[in-house]
Amino acid sequence: MKKLQVELFGSARRLAQMKETQIEVGEAATFRDVIVTLAKRFPAFVGHVISPEADSLIEPYFFNVDARRVVRDLNEIPEEGKPLLLLFVDAGG
Repeated sequence: MKKLQVELFGSARRLAQMKETQIEVGEAATFRDVIVTLAKRFPAFVGHVISPEADSLIEPYFFNVDARRVVRDLNEIPEEGKPLLLLFVDAGG
């Protein structure tokens, strides 16, 4: 098992009532598995941040790795030790 630190923003932070959380996933887990784990930990995310099927994020949410790059492929395997940011695109003016 590997431990991943996930920082929460927007509605995810409000629904979880915390700024960050640590989750455990298998060594071969993908970002889709991270989503499933987050849906189990925070059921309130489903339908607001996470799709009803709990296999993808609802736009405008996305993962960012180590504040350096956006995750474009949810089948990618996250690296332990690199924080994940669960962000959202904020548009408007």
